[in-house]
Amino acid sequence: ACERKNLYDRAQTYFQRAASIDPTHEVIRSKVQTQTQGALLSTGKGLLGLHVDPDLQYEIQAELGRDEIHKIFRVREVQSGIFRVAKTLLPQLSGGAKVKDFIVKWVHEQVNMENRNITRVLDVAASGGHYYLIMENFDSTLEDLLRERTNLPIAEAVSLAKALLNALAYAHSHRGADDNLRKIFHLALNSKRVVVSDQVSNAKITDFGLVYQLHNMLDVTTAYEELSAYELAYMAPELFNRAPARIPDKMKQAADLYSFGLVFYQALTGKLPFEGPSPEDFKKQHNEKYPVPPRVYISSIPAKLDEAILKCLHKDPKKRWRTPTELDLALEKIIV
Repeated sequence: ACERKNLYDRAQTYFQRAASIDPTHEVIRSKVQTQTQGALLSTGKGLLGLHVDPDLQYEIQAELGRDEIHKIFRVREVQSGIFRVAKTLLPQLSGGAKVKDFIVKWVHEQVNMENRNITRVLDVAASGGHYYLIMENFDSTLEDLLRERTNLPIAEAVSLAKALLNALAYAHSHRGADDNLRKIFHLALNSKRVVVSDQVSNAKITDFGLVYQLHNMLDVTTAYEELSAYELAYMAPELFNRAPARIPDKMKQAADLYSFGLVFYQALTGKLPFEGPSPEDFKKQHNEKYPVPPRVYISSIPAKLDEAILKCLHKDPKKRWRTPTELDLALEKIIV
C-alpha cells in the first residue's frame, strides 16, 4: 500500500521489519535487496549525446514487476525527487557484447519519437554493468487495470482504442531527425505494453520496435514454442512461422493491427479469444479458429464496432484494415 502511494521510505521500513521476522521469505528479501541497491548513474549524455545532466543519479524505490524482456522499477531522480520508471533487460538478454550497440540504436529511435500516446525514453543509466532505460512515470498497465475492473465501458474502450491507433499511425509513418522515413513497428503489442496514468484516453504504448531490434541486433531467434502463453495470446498468425525481421513492412503493419485488435477485444470483453494452452494450440487457433464476436459477451456493443474488431482479427493480413488511420476514421463514424 505504501509503495502504491509512493511512500517508499515507509515501505522500506516495513519490509526491513518483515525481513527480520522471516529472513527466508523470498519476496520480502528481494524487496529489501531492491531498495538497498546502489544508485543508477546517468550515461545519457556520454552514450547517446542526450541533453541530460551527466551527474544525474536515480534511486531504485520499488520493483514493479517484469515482462518477457525486462525487469521494471520505480526510480526517483536524486536531484529533483521526480519519479520515473526504469527498465533493464533480463539477465539472459543483457550479457552479450552487442548489448551496448543495441541500447544506443533503440534509444536513438525512441528519443526522436514525439507523440502523446507513446512513452518517452528520457535517459539511460548504468549500474553494475547493466543499462537501465529511464522512462516517463506511469501508474499501471492496461493488464493491471483489467485485473481490477474486468473490462471497460464501451465508450471508454473506444477512447483507449483511438489513443493506441494514434500511436500506431505515428510510428508506422515515423520520420527521424533527418526527416527520412523510418517506419517503426511494434510486433509485440499486448496489454502489459499499454500504460495508463489517469484517463485511458491518455494511454501510451511502450517498447516500440524493441522485439524487432532484439531479433535483428542480438540474434535473439526465439521459436514460438519457447514463448510464454501470454506472448502467444497476442501473436499474429503470420508471425508463427516467420521471424519479424523476415516479413515485409505491409505485413508488419498488419501484424500490429491484429495485436491491437486483441487488446481492444480484451478491453471491451475482459477476455482474449484464443487461450491455448500449448504453443501448438495457440498456433492452430490463431491460424484456423475464428474468434467469438465481442457482442456475444457484451450485447450492447454496436454491430459496426463488432465488425471493426473482427476485421482486425482476420486470418489473412491483406483483409485487415490497411492502416491504423483507416480504422480510426471508421471508429469516428460508429455511434457508441
